[in-house]
Amino acid sequence: MAKTLDAKAKAAKATKAKAEAAKAAKAEAAKTRVQRHGVVRPGNGTLTGKVWAIADRISQATKLPATRALVLEEAEKDGLNSATAATQFGRWCAFNGVSSKKPKTEEPENSEEPENSEEPENSEEPENSEEPNCSFED
Repeated sequence: MAKTLDAKAKAAKATKAKAEAAKAAKAEAAKTRVQRHGVVRPGNGTLTGKVWAIADRISQATKLPATRALVLEEAEKDGLNSATAATQFGRWCAFNGVSSKKPKTEEPENSEEPENSEEPENSEEPENSEEPNCSFED
């Protein structure tokens, strides 16, 4: 019976030591996490970290911020979920302080389309705009 108590005590000490080591490792990892603009960079080797690595790689190669289209294309080739890639691209942009939107191109002053103040005859909107454009069947 004494052997059983010693074995249980040793197991309890080992479990406690493992928990303390895990806690220390987590605290050390928290110190090394980088945060900018309210966004924390994901860890290397994680799925989200792979998206960030793709964006970093594209940016370094082009010497410009990565574009959404290129990052999503590369992420798809790597088998990453497109929604995850899109979300992480937006977070990568925020972290790096770049806009995730395409810059607007300037429109020419003289538009080729004539300005017509009259409404077209085949309007998509219903005649009575107060009624909803949908119906529910019971």
